[in-house]
Parts: sequence; C-alpha cells; structure tokens
Amino acid sequence: ELKPVLYNILHQYHVPAAKAIVGIQILTPFAVVASLLIDLKIVNSEIGRLALACTLISDLITSPFTAWMRFAYADMDKSVSVKTTTTSIIIILAAILVLRPLFMWIIKQTPEGQAVRGFYIVLVSLSVLLSAVVSDSIGLQYHFGPFIVGLTVPSGPPLGSTLAEKLETLISGLFAPLIISTCGLKF
Repeated sequence: ELKPVLYNILHQYHVPAAKAIVGIQILTPFAVVASLLIDLKIVNSEIGRLALACTLISDLITSPFTAWMRFAYADMDKSVSVKTTTTSIIIILAAILVLRPLFMWIIKQTPEGQAVRGFYIVLVSLSVLLSAVVSDSIGLQYHFGPFIVGLTVPSGPPLGSTLAEKLETLISGLFAPLIISTCGLKF
C-alpha cells in the first residue's frame, strides 16, 4: 500500500504538508489559462482555442485520477473510489448514449434557418448544471460533467451557435469571474 511508504519517507508531521503540496500541484489550470488568454486578448485566436482545449483535456484526464488518489490516500473505504470511477464511466456513457441523440433530435425539430426554441436551450442548460451537481456529488471536480456534456453538443448551427449566442452574457458575466474567484480562493 502507498500510505506506509509515504510515512516511511517523511516524518509524520510532514505528511499533511506533502499532501497539501500534491493537492496544489493537481489543481485545475483552466481558470488560470483562460484568465491569461483573456488578458492577452488571444482567447479567440487559434492558439488561444488550442490552449483552452489542452487545459480542458488535461482537466478531463486528471479529474478521475485526482478523485482516485484522494480516496486512495484518505482513511476511507476503497469501495468509494471504485464507485466514483464507475459513476464517471456512467456519466460518459449517458452523455454519449442519451444526450447526444437528444441533441440530434432537437436539431431535427428545428426548421432550417430558424433559431432553436427557448425551451430546448433551457433543457440543454439544465443538463449542464445537473451534470455539474452530479460530478461534484460523486467526488469528481464539478466541471467534469459539463465538459462531457459540452463534447456531446453538436457544434455550429442551429444548436451550438444558438447556445453560444444565448449563454455568452451568462458565461462571461457570471460564471467566468466566479470560477476565477473560486480558484483564487483555493490557491
């Protein structure tokens, strides 16, 4: 087991500090990168989109690993780690098998050249918020679920572009400052 190794290497009073340092090293870089790209005014450039995509993929990969490590080092039942991993796989499968067909159905229901109905926009937004609550409640980082849901939304018109247009003010005016503040408080 890993826990005795940590206690053999470090003095028992240094173990909490070592855990804190590891925790700081695996914090999400997304808010920092997004803030820097906004400050540099290159968030909409090709390199800006590439940087944001890379940090989101990094967060996606490290989210389940972070949860697993947190449970592995904690004095908790190991079945919690297995349940978290299983639930994250279920979230991914639900997004692919349920939400993606639902989003494609919404696109088929929208007449060509017209905007998506407001009800569907609210439905997609609620699915994103619900996935954040589920992700946080099972021990993953709160943005894991919305990232997976975001990957299932087809880009471009009518659904992707309507979502981007309708939610721009909410995202840039409320959620972006909120996540930057939250990450600053964690730091």
